[in-house]
Amino acid sequence: MKKFTKKILVCALLPLMIASCTLTFSGCQSKMQPQYYNLDTETLRVGIISDAQLTENYDSYAQNLEKALTYLKNRGTDVLIFGGDYSDLGTQKAADRFKSVYDGVFGNDKPISVAVMGNHDYWLGNFFDCWEIPFKSKMRKRLEGIFDDNYINVKVINGYTFFAFSPEDGSMDGKYDIELARKVLDDAVQRTPDKPIFVVTHQNPSDTIRGSQAWGNSQLNKLFKNYPNVLSISGHSHYSMLDETNVMQTIAAKAALSQPSITQT
Repeated sequence: MKKFTKKILVCALLPLMIASCTLTFSGCQSKMQPQYYNLDTETLRVGIISDAQLTENYDSYAQNLEKALTYLKNRGTDVLIFGGDYSDLGTQKAADRFKSVYDGVFGNDKPISVAVMGNHDYWLGNFFDCWEIPFKSKMRKRLEGIFDDNYINVKVINGYTFFAFSPEDGSMDGKYDIELARKVLDDAVQRTPDKPIFVVTHQNPSDTIRGSQAWGNSQLNKLFKNYPNVLSISGHSHYSMLDETNVMQTIAAKAALSQPSITQT
C-alpha cells in the first residue's frame, strides 16, 4: 500500500438513515477533461451524503437533508459528495425541492460538488400519473440542474482526483461505461501515482459491504481490482453508517484506513 500524503477529513452522513469539467460526445466516444481546484487549506474537508429520496414536498426527508447539509456547512465542508438518489422518483418537482434545500443552506457559498445519478433518479411514475416519459438525457439534466455540473465528471482538488461515475441506466445493479472509467483512472494514476483516487458511484461493488450482495455491481469489482489506489464511495444500500460492515473488511481496506494522514469523523 502506497503512502498517501496530506490530510483528508471525511464527514459521512446518510440523512435519511437517522431520520471546468467538460463531457463531450462524438458518436459513441466520450472524453473527460478534469477540472482543477486549489484550495487554501492543508486539511481537505469532505462531506458525504446519499439517498435523500426527496419528493416534491417539504416533508421529513427534506427536513433531514436540510439538517445534514447544515451540519456539513457548519463543519466547513470543502467538498460535498452526493452518492445518488436525490429523489424517490426523478420528477422536476423533486429536483426543484432538492435544489431549494441545497440553495437554502449554502446560498452562493457552495462546496465543490461531486454528485452522481442513482437508480431512482432515472425513474418516473406511471405515465398517466405524471404525463412524462423518463428519457435518460432529461433525467440526467435534472441532477445536473441541481449541482450545475455533468452527471459524469472528474475534479482534481488539491492534487486529489475525484471521479463522479454515474450509472448509465436506472436498474438496481446499474450499468456503467467501464471503458470510459478506465481512461479516467489511467489518467489519474499517471497524474498522481502516489495519491488515492476517490471514485463515487451509486451502486456498491458487489459483495463488499452490507447490502452489496443483492444490490452490488460486479463490473465495478473487475474495474477496481486493477487500480489499488481507488477509494470507492457509494450509496444505494440504505444501511446505517454506524454499521461497521459499511466499510469494506479487506486487508487492503484496513491498511488504507490505518494511514495516519487520513482522518475520519
